Amino acid sequence: MFCDLIFTFPDRENRAIAIVKENHSNDLIAIHGQEEVGRFQFAPPPPDDGYGLDFELADMGVNQEYQRAGIATKLMQAAVQYYHDFKLPARHHGPTDGRPENYLTPEGIDLVNHCFENDILPDRFEDYMPRTGYI
Repeated sequence: MFCDLIFTFPDRENRAIAIVKENHSNDLIAIHGQEEVGRFQFAPPPPDDGYGLDFELADMGVNQEYQRAGIATKLMQAAVQYYHDFKLPARHHGPTDGRPENYLTPEGIDLVNHCFENDILPDRFEDYMPRTGYI
């Protein structure tokens, strides 16, 4: 079911978490034991999005009982390490020309801000979605 191991780490509750790249998708998954506890889903962006990137972060989530333990931050770190560059979701709904727009929840905004503030998302990501769009 899973493929490339990216790294392992102890979360804030001292649980051993593995971050892996799923072999039949572009997703990065956080695993504790044999259980999936978090996932970042990546998809090709619309061809006319203007960014010229291969992937956009389409969805991200961590199981409720594993939230606030650093897992989403580590998933973002793994995403930068594995994909190098990808489009971030928008902060708000906007004009979509009939297409659904990928946007962040308040928790997602907090995560992206945290990752910018702690240099997990490098400055080059400002070109893909301005930092000021989140703070």
